[in-house]
Amino acid sequence: ADATRAAGTPPPLPSVDDAQRTAVRRLPNFLDDAEVRRALDVCDELRDKVASLARDGRGLAALGAWRTYYLHTNDAFRSAAPELHAKIASAAAEGWGDAPAVANLRVRNLEFHEARDGGALPDEHHRDDGSWATIDVMLSEDFEGGHFETLEEDGTFVRPVFQRGDALVFCSHKKHCVRPVSKGVRRVLVMELWFGPPRTCGHRCESRGACGYARHASELASCLQLGRGGVDDEY
Repeated sequence: ADATRAAGTPPPLPSVDDAQRTAVRRLPNFLDDAEVRRALDVCDELRDKVASLARDGRGLAALGAWRTYYLHTNDAFRSAAPELHAKIASAAAEGWGDAPAVANLRVRNLEFHEARDGGALPDEHHRDDGSWATIDVMLSEDFEGGHFETLEEDGTFVRPVFQRGDALVFCSHKKHCVRPVSKGVRRVLVMELWFGPPRTCGHRCESRGACGYARHASELASCLQLGRGGVDDEY
């Protein structure tokens, strides 16, 4: 850490260019079979209790093939499975470089992504802006396609091995995408950590202050997006 930085002051977030030079770190078998089953059970229990949003294969809000459940809504997942929540957050300590003290990181969002035939995160330049580390945890294996890829500094794409129980830890500003699912259902947990306060509002929050976003607001937002055919950045 920079000795000139005041104690407790978070480091600056990496630029997009710097982020492109970082590597994704794979943690094989990060969750064992029992933990994966527990995570899936909790996600199923929370489907109707947390905010969610669906998109089609182009990333447009729709009754589509990719649905995101915001498991941090009202702190639902952490309350239901505190041991799993803590374990996933701890993966940030594995880092993607010279990471700061993880004690200063807080959970910005925890999402359950469920993608069926045609579901994708198609934007090859997509980033999790404003966060320090992103942790993806694979919960399924009965699907085809749906490959996670990163866009590298030289313009090539890297496709890390990502199997059931594995975690991928990467710099949130690194460009990444998910190719279309061609068969089955792809289920992944996604946690972002940042230097802001922990959030429990039902979306991917941009605010570091008070946020009045509630579960019903995401449902209304989904309807409005459907009406105007817009793109929503909240993945």
